[in-house]
Amino acid sequence: NESAEIVSLLSQVGGTINTTDKMQNTALLLAARHNKAAVIKELLRHGADPDLAGQDGRTAAQLLAENEYLTDQEKTDYRQAMLIVSILRPVEK
Repeated sequence: NESAEIVSLLSQVGGTINTTDKMQNTALLLAARHNKAAVIKELLRHGADPDLAGQDGRTAAQLLAENEYLTDQEKTDYRQAMLIVSILRPVEK
């Protein structure tokens, strides 16, 4: 879904933001490959994990390079944001 509002609504009603489909794609992976910047922003805001990789082993940051809907500046901005989120995430023991 290309609607950032739907992402926000699903998160508010208890949707699991990092759930995967049959191909091990999270919503963030799909958004990085296909959707607009607003969806990526909303998913990150609601805790999407940028370090999760799909079945092909690529992360959302890697898939951004192929997203034809984003400008080069948006791709750079979101890759940097995902890196920051990844660095600031607490290490699980």
